[in-house]
Amino acid sequence: MRFTCKVLDSQEQFFLYRKQWNQLVKQSHSCTFFMSWEWLDTWLSVYGEIADQLYIILVFDMENKLVGAVPLYLEKGVNATETRHQLRFIGSGEEEWEEVATEYLDVVTLRGIEDHVCQFLFNKIDELGLSWSVFIAENILENSIFLRKLAPILLGKNYNLIMNQSGQRYRISLPESWGGFEAGLGKSMRRKGRQSKKRIQEMEGHKTEETNNIELGLSELKTLHDERWKKKNMAGAFSSPRFIAFHHQFMSRLLEDGTLRLRRTSIGNNLIAILYNIRFSETESYYQSGFDLQLGSRVRPGIYAHMQAIEVSIDEKVKYYDMMKGSEDSYKSDYCAEVVPMLTIRLYNRTLRGRLRYLRDMSLRYARKLRDRYALS
Repeated sequence: MRFTCKVLDSQEQFFLYRKQWNQLVKQSHSCTFFMSWEWLDTWLSVYGEIADQLYIILVFDMENKLVGAVPLYLEKGVNATETRHQLRFIGSGEEEWEEVATEYLDVVTLRGIEDHVCQFLFNKIDELGLSWSVFIAENILENSIFLRKLAPILLGKNYNLIMNQSGQRYRISLPESWGGFEAGLGKSMRRKGRQSKKRIQEMEGHKTEETNNIELGLSELKTLHDERWKKKNMAGAFSSPRFIAFHHQFMSRLLEDGTLRLRRTSIGNNLIAILYNIRFSETESYYQSGFDLQLGSRVRPGIYAHMQAIEVSIDEKVKYYDMMKGSEDSYKSDYCAEVVPMLTIRLYNRTLRGRLRYLRDMSLRYARKLRDRYALS
């Protein structure tokens, strides 16, 4: 197949492809709001200062239709050993304490031509001669196009790879009816869900509603989220002004598109749960939440909020309820979600600098394994 290419190096150029970008994402294997123009552009607006150079590579067919893309940036050099010469997906790389935790980043292509597009992308990346030593891809899926199609090409050209599991993805395939969903739950979870619903709906003034008030929603999310982290003597993500600025802008864009699902559950004037969900294509994704901890295990406002969101999603014929990343022992497993590994990939350039970085990282990895082994003995 024959393709042409454009490499965008500014946010202003990226703006011009908003419609085409989203159309491609929704037709691709990588159909997730994390790959949407709105998420990536918002990240550039708020966190883009950490990027030294943008490399948003667009692939077009001979009719000038966008058929493939990969959004990359070269990180600014902070020091010679860590961040200098690192290539990343746009949407990742911010400081851990204020990160927006982007997941499922990937190469985007039309279905059925992934091999052709990835071969073309490799040639273009190689041709550009990017001055990177390691490409870091965090929280990607094992069936991603990047890992299944592009990485093997790079490995076959003497690039090196280190792969670690960074968590698990929990996604529920929704049945046609609420009864079908309940039937798939374990006995204990089914009982907890029914008890929570009964106890909350017996309380005077109970109400679950969607709100379009972004300022109120963010304020309530911050309040309830901070309470949970204070109990752990830790600062939550909402302690970062940039994190809040990111979501204020992103929520505003979701509101324009009708894809924001900000659901509040209250008893009278008291908020007991709030869910920040996003509807994109055939999936409703659970991004963030806050719950009244004082109600405890007897009422379980968290279970109630998720069950309400899942029931609405089933009624509206949504295909998936994605609870996204969690640990191996996450509460998300109680919802009978499909569990697949999430991975962090470090792909090393075949240049001398890349090979030296690979040897260094492998040595550090081996040293950590030895340390952990002796610590357990």
